[in-house]
Amino acid sequence: MTHRPISTEAEANAERARVAFTEHNWSEAIELLRAADAGGALTAADLDALGESAWWMGRLGEAIEARERAFAAHSAAGDLSRAAATALALATDYSHRLQSPVASAWVQRAERLLRELPESREHGYLQRPYIGSALARGSFDEALLGAERLLEIAHRLGDPDLEALGLQDKGRVLIALGDAAGHGVNAAVAMAQASSALRAFLTAGRPRSAMYKLDQYLHSLIGPGFVTLCMVDVNPKTRKARLTNAGHMPPIHVTRKGIRRLNKGRGSPLGVGSVDRISPARVRFRRDDRLFLYTDGLVERRGDSIDKGIARLYWVIDEAPEDLDDACDHILEQMRPPGGFEDDVALLAVRFTRRRDG
Repeated sequence: MTHRPISTEAEANAERARVAFTEHNWSEAIELLRAADAGGALTAADLDALGESAWWMGRLGEAIEARERAFAAHSAAGDLSRAAATALALATDYSHRLQSPVASAWVQRAERLLRELPESREHGYLQRPYIGSALARGSFDEALLGAERLLEIAHRLGDPDLEALGLQDKGRVLIALGDAAGHGVNAAVAMAQASSALRAFLTAGRPRSAMYKLDQYLHSLIGPGFVTLCMVDVNPKTRKARLTNAGHMPPIHVTRKGIRRLNKGRGSPLGVGSVDRISPARVRFRRDDRLFLYTDGLVERRGDSIDKGIARLYWVIDEAPEDLDDACDHILEQMRPPGGFEDDVALLAVRFTRRRDG
């Protein structure tokens, strides 16, 4: 097999591209890397840089193509650690495309490559997809265990960046409840799309970033004002939280002193493109506090206002049993209109308890 010679111009473009990439000048890096690629001057690391630059420019398809080529080049060169790192980046890319099976396959490929290698930062990054997946499923104990493993790797390697990611993952638990406007098939499809997208975005990043990406995704997919979402991002150690509410029903916070509606941190529904303008509200939960999130179907009743329905919910929650399962049964029974609920109903109840480690 013969290889065409690399031109001096292509090599110069590659060198300039590396400088632009180091300076985070993504658009210039992409143009120079493309020119160098045409002249056959890109290394496997350069292909990684092309993928990263394309990702920052919002060109996901180009990012995936470049990273798949980089993965092949790293594998051919026997650099399994770099191949695994590229595989994890591809898993994130395919998560953004909502292609979960493909993303999972890339995670598994990375895991196989790292299995026989000495411990490295890639072993730490490998924990993140599993942490995100556990958070998306509501398996908080599993997520915290994954974060602990990530932190242990970071401490052994003395890697401050990896440690920061582990602390971020360990300290965050996400509570989310969403709803789609309307009824029937269209509403169900919109909610399914939003739910799948949110899981993917949470797997790949932080809650605030995931909500922003979901807003943009829904704006391009179904237009404004169709899906609402309330997210409560809680630090389980301090019980301090950030609440961001995109057009959803206000959560109800029950303390030993009484009941209150959490009205702050509210903004427009998803799809408007304005989630980044919502200022999250800061909330502090105490031990044995309860939090109730619900869809509007629970408080809607023909002929009554939403505010009247929420006031009725206050009274019902005040009379509810302490056990959360029993409380939910009580609330649904007492809030059900004589003719039954006219809209789909979702109810999420959370109690803030002492951590197992005291």
